[in-house]
Amino acid sequence: MDHHERTEPRVVATIPALPMSILIYKISRREVTSDPNHVKTVFDRNGYGLYFSCSPMPFQRDLDKTVEPTYYKHLGFYGYRKGFRLTCVSFAPGTIQWRSTPRMT
Repeated sequence: MDHHERTEPRVVATIPALPMSILIYKISRREVTSDPNHVKTVFDRNGYGLYFSCSPMPFQRDLDKTVEPTYYKHLGFYGYRKGFRLTCVSFAPGTIQWRSTPRMT
Protein backbone atom coordinates (compact mmCIF):
# COMPACT_ATOMS: atom_id res chain seq x y z
CA MET A 1 0.00 0.00 0.00
CA ASP A 2 1.23 3.52 -0.71
CA HIS A 3 2.58 5.21 2.38
CA HIS A 4 0.34 8.15 1.44
CA GLU A 5 -2.78 6.01 1.47
CA ARG A 6 -4.22 5.64 4.96
CA THR A 7 -7.50 3.97 4.14
CA GLU A 8 -8.31 0.63 5.68
CA PRO A 9 -7.93 -2.40 3.37
CA ARG A 10 -11.00 -4.59 3.05
CA VAL A 11 -11.55 -8.11 1.80
CA VAL A 12 -13.58 -8.22 -1.40
CA ALA A 13 -15.12 -11.59 -0.62
CA THR A 14 -15.23 -13.17 2.82
CA ILE A 15 -18.04 -15.64 2.18
CA PRO A 16 -17.00 -19.12 3.38
CA ALA A 17 -18.37 -20.80 0.23
CA LEU A 18 -16.03 -18.81 -2.04
CA PRO A 19 -12.79 -20.55 -2.99
CA MET A 20 -10.63 -17.42 -3.06
CA SER A 21 -10.52 -13.72 -2.18
CA ILE A 22 -8.42 -10.63 -2.85
CA LEU A 23 -7.54 -7.50 -0.89
CA ILE A 24 -8.42 -4.06 -2.22
CA TYR A 25 -8.81 -0.53 -0.92
CA LYS A 26 -10.58 2.57 -2.11
CA ILE A 27 -8.24 4.95 -3.95
CA SER A 28 -8.36 8.41 -2.43
CA ARG A 29 -5.67 10.17 -4.50
CA ARG A 30 -6.79 10.96 -8.05
CA GLU A 31 -3.28 10.61 -9.55
CA VAL A 32 -3.20 6.93 -8.57
CA THR A 33 -6.13 6.16 -10.89
CA SER A 34 -4.14 7.02 -14.02
CA ASP A 35 -0.79 5.56 -12.83
CA PRO A 36 -0.18 2.21 -14.61
CA ASN A 37 2.00 1.07 -11.69
CA HIS A 38 -1.15 0.74 -9.58
CA VAL A 39 -3.45 -2.15 -10.48
CA LYS A 40 -7.10 -1.18 -10.29
CA THR A 41 -9.97 -3.63 -9.90
CA VAL A 42 -13.69 -3.64 -10.46
CA PHE A 43 -16.24 -5.96 -8.97
CA ASP A 44 -19.95 -6.53 -9.22
CA ARG A 45 -22.55 -5.29 -6.75
CA ASN A 46 -22.18 -8.55 -4.80
CA GLY A 47 -18.45 -7.98 -4.27
CA TYR A 48 -17.28 -10.58 -6.77
CA GLY A 49 -14.11 -9.45 -8.55
CA LEU A 50 -14.50 -9.09 -12.30
CA TYR A 51 -11.12 -7.98 -13.65
CA PHE A 52 -7.91 -6.05 -13.01
CA SER A 53 -6.30 -3.31 -15.08
CA CYS A 54 -3.38 -0.89 -15.01
CA SER A 55 -5.67 1.61 -16.77
CA PRO A 56 -8.24 3.72 -14.94
CA MET A 57 -11.41 1.76 -14.39
CA PRO A 58 -14.30 1.97 -14.22
CA PHE A 59 -14.24 4.19 -17.27
CA GLN A 60 -15.37 7.80 -16.69
CA ARG A 61 -18.54 7.96 -18.81
CA ASP A 62 -19.93 11.25 -17.52
CA LEU A 63 -18.46 13.75 -19.99
CA ASP A 64 -19.04 16.75 -17.75
CA LYS A 65 -17.53 14.78 -14.83
CA THR A 66 -20.32 15.59 -12.41
CA VAL A 67 -20.28 12.00 -11.15
CA GLU A 68 -16.84 10.71 -10.18
CA PRO A 69 -16.50 6.91 -10.27
CA THR A 70 -15.12 5.11 -7.24
CA TYR A 71 -11.77 3.44 -7.90
CA TYR A 72 -10.24 0.52 -6.01
CA LYS A 73 -6.65 -0.65 -5.94
CA HIS A 74 -5.71 -4.33 -5.88
CA LEU A 75 -3.12 -4.90 -3.16
CA GLY A 76 -1.67 -7.98 -4.87
CA PHE A 77 -2.71 -10.44 -2.16
CA TYR A 78 -4.81 -13.50 -2.88
CA GLY A 79 -6.40 -15.83 -0.34
CA TYR A 80 -7.11 -19.39 -1.43
CA ARG A 81 -8.90 -22.22 0.30
CA LYS A 82 -7.00 -25.51 0.36
CA GLY A 83 -9.54 -27.33 -1.82
CA PHE A 84 -9.35 -24.66 -4.50
CA ARG A 85 -5.54 -24.78 -4.58
CA LEU A 86 -5.55 -28.57 -4.90
CA THR A 87 -8.05 -28.37 -7.76
CA CYS A 88 -6.30 -25.46 -9.48
CA VAL A 89 -2.90 -27.17 -9.68
CA SER A 90 -4.52 -30.18 -11.36
CA PHE A 91 -5.66 -28.10 -14.38
CA ALA A 92 -3.68 -28.43 -17.61
CA PRO A 93 -1.75 -25.26 -18.52
CA GLY A 94 -3.69 -22.82 -20.71
CA THR A 95 -2.42 -21.84 -24.16
CA ILE A 96 -1.05 -18.47 -23.04
CA GLN A 97 0.59 -19.96 -19.96
CA TRP A 98 2.11 -22.76 -22.01
CA ARG A 99 3.52 -20.35 -24.62
CA SER A 100 5.02 -18.01 -22.01
CA THR A 101 6.72 -20.76 -19.99
CA PRO A 102 10.44 -21.17 -20.78
CA ARG A 103 11.27 -24.68 -22.02
CA MET A 104 14.55 -26.49 -22.09
CA THR A 105 15.69 -27.42 -25.61
